[in-house]
Amino acid sequence: MFNQNINLQEQNPDKPWLYKPEWSIGKIKSSNKKLTYLALLFALVWNLISWPITILFVPEILKEKNYALLFVFLFPLIGIGLIIWTVVSFIRLIKYGESVFIMKSIPGVAGGALKGIIVTKVNVKSENGFKVELNCINRHYSGTGKNRSTAERILWQDEYLIKHEVFEDDPTQSAIPVLFKIPFDAKETNEENPRDAIIWKLKISADVPGIDYKAIFEIPVFRTEESRENFEIDSSSLNKYMEKTTGDSLLKSSGIISEKLMNGGVKFIFPTAGKKAIPLFLFSIVWSVVVALLWIIGSPPMMIKIIFTAVLPFLFYGFLDRLLYKSEVTVSNGSISIMNGWIGFRSVHNLSSSDIEEIKLEDTTQSDKVIFSSIILITNSGKKITIARRIDDRLHARHIIEEIKKAGSGE
Repeated sequence: MFNQNINLQEQNPDKPWLYKPEWSIGKIKSSNKKLTYLALLFALVWNLISWPITILFVPEILKEKNYALLFVFLFPLIGIGLIIWTVVSFIRLIKYGESVFIMKSIPGVAGGALKGIIVTKVNVKSENGFKVELNCINRHYSGTGKNRSTAERILWQDEYLIKHEVFEDDPTQSAIPVLFKIPFDAKETNEENPRDAIIWKLKISADVPGIDYKAIFEIPVFRTEESRENFEIDSSSLNKYMEKTTGDSLLKSSGIISEKLMNGGVKFIFPTAGKKAIPLFLFSIVWSVVVALLWIIGSPPMMIKIIFTAVLPFLFYGFLDRLLYKSEVTVSNGSISIMNGWIGFRSVHNLSSSDIEEIKLEDTTQSDKVIFSSIILITNSGKKITIARRIDDRLHARHIIEEIKKAGSGE
């Protein structure tokens, strides 16, 4: 394989998208098998190290009553989570096998399009359709050996929902069309420095009873002779496969409430995070216990105590913000009313359509390779008002922006 890659590079010195065999033929297998075996390896190494170390600390904890060492039990708990993750990955691989992305044109073009079709090994039946997502990612490695860590930061992201397959009557497989417009200034695929690489990932997922369907493909994206700054994509070929549904149906899985008003307006209610705040609450409790033990025992350095204690207010603020923050926006008769903030302390903004310069989507934070976005209203005077926060689905956000603009213009 290595020699084959060398030959492809020598034959195509000015076309890096032909350097890999799967890229050169335009048939890219999903990374599911590789990621599953990596998950297995990571889970094994983590558990083989964490469990013996934890067991060695038990006599010390019981004999010396050094309860600050109880935090070591977090590591085998993480190991159990890794085992569960690995088992789910293996079940998914057995159930769905490896999907293939067949590229219509090689490569994906910055200032152009990514075109192709994803073909599965089995027929995937999903009532909610297929979510197709394209990400440009900066993958960064730091450290060496046991201290090596990997971080991925999303630089650009786009997605859409496919409701109908290309071959809907084929019981042996599913075929999902892929069509994305890639910005001209997007970063090209670049793996020359493995410690600081730019990679492009095409992802597809579908809600299915039992283990959901998911597949990931690493694809080539480069600037070519076809690249254009003002490139526009013709999405008509994709429209017949895309979701055609009401706003209520699109938002039903998000928890966001959409209400049509009698006067032709629209109201959106963005509820509190609710159950999504529980993990941060539990983590805050565990952190509080660790902080309390550090102060009770008295042996750790003062600087350690201060640093750990200083983190606590931020953790609890984050939890309370998720638990209490709620926003509502009502648009009708050329006016828009925004009410947001913590329950009991919310502020109200009333504007006319003529006061609004722009309503846009703004990326804010990342978590678990998901970009969380806010819907921002910008007034003619340049003031920014947040309509909604922590939206993790760009399809929902775009639909909401379109509905707000439509209701505001009186269409």
